[in-house]
Parts: sequence; structure tokens; C-alpha cells
Amino acid sequence: MRMNIEAERARAGMTKNELSEKLGISQKTYVKYVNGSPISSDVLEKMAVLFNCSIDYLLGIDRHDNESA
Repeated sequence: MRMNIEAERARAGMTKNELSEKLGISQKTYVKYVNGSPISSDVLEKMAVLFNCSIDYLLGIDRHDNESA
């Protein structure tokens, strides 16, 4: 589950339906995205701009996971 997307939605005070409308997708598609289905790059870009954060953050990617010690 992509918790950062849901956290940002809640922080913005939006319902799932409101965010879906802003992103130009159905609420059913939004729920699929949050539950792990692949998200199109244009929707990811819209979310990052809307929430003023990185796509990595939205997807829960820690950049340090890929760095060698």
C-alpha cells in the first residue's frame, strides 16, 4: 500500500473522490493505485506537483536503499 499518497491526500484535506477528479481519473482507479497497481507517469507528475513533493516520496522509495555502504 502506498501510504505516502494517502497521507498527502489527507494532509490536503481532500476526499478520494476530490483527488481523483483533480487527477482526471476515477475513484476506483485511484484506489487501485494506492493499493499497488502501476501508476501512469502523468498521474504521478500531477500528484507530485499538487502535493509539492517528489515522486520517490509518493511511492515510498528511500533513495538510501540503493546506495552502497
